[in-house]
Amino acid sequence: MRVYTLHHPTGADVLQEDPVLVREGFNWYAAVFTGLWALWAGMWLVALLLFAAAAALLIGLELAGAERSVELAAGIGFSAIVGFCANDWRRAKLHRRGYRLQGVVAATNMDSARRRWFDLHPPGGIAGVGF
Repeated sequence: MRVYTLHHPTGADVLQEDPVLVREGFNWYAAVFTGLWALWAGMWLVALLLFAAAAALLIGLELAGAERSVELAAGIGFSAIVGFCANDWRRAKLHRRGYRLQGVVAATNMDSARRRWFDLHPPGGIAGVGF
């Protein structure tokens, strides 16, 4: 089972707006494509910072005279850090844009998570109770 957080715009009608689901855990796309993933996700500042950090890391290692194996290890470590932090950065971006965390869902995939959320939290509240 995978765990997803469900985010919904503040003040939006649940029936009109689709929720955004963000998977918990490691993001392989972000680890492999780092800055390009951030651009795809619409996080321009994060992409710029990732490109700058990667360039600074490589230049620093070159100036220090590090061996190729050290450069490779540092690159893999940098990618791993990005992979572990990427989904948290995405959640922070959603929060800044006015989305609020509605809950956490465990499911086999994103579509099942969305379906499970709406099964557990039907629009309009509990059936048969008029508030």
